[in-house]
Amino acid sequence: MVTEPADPQIDYWADDLNEELVEAGMDPPQAKAFARAFQLGMTRALQHCATKDDLRYEIDKLRAEMHRELDQLRAEFRREIDELRADIDRRFRVLYWILGIGFGVGFGGMFALMAAILSRL
Repeated sequence: MVTEPADPQIDYWADDLNEELVEAGMDPPQAKAFARAFQLGMTRALQHCATKDDLRYEIDKLRAEMHRELDQLRAEFRREIDELRADIDRRFRVLYWILGIGFGVGFGGMFALMAAILSRL
């Protein structure tokens, strides 16, 4: 039989159960067997329950994973913002040159027209 580590609380409950079963009229060997079965079952059940440390470890692990994911999202967001800014800057430069050439040709044409009119006077 596998021996489980003793837990004082479970031992207390098993002893209490043993006494109550004997008081209820069960034979002492039967009561002792039931108490030991209870003790073994409770010990194994508690071994499968998570402790505070287990839960904290899992929470910390999830928190670290969440921070990594958040950092990746931030980096991706920054890359996309930088790409959008570069695209907007490129479009403004094109617009600037188009307007510059348009005004340059327009003013140049206007000065040429004024020069032609003035030269005819």
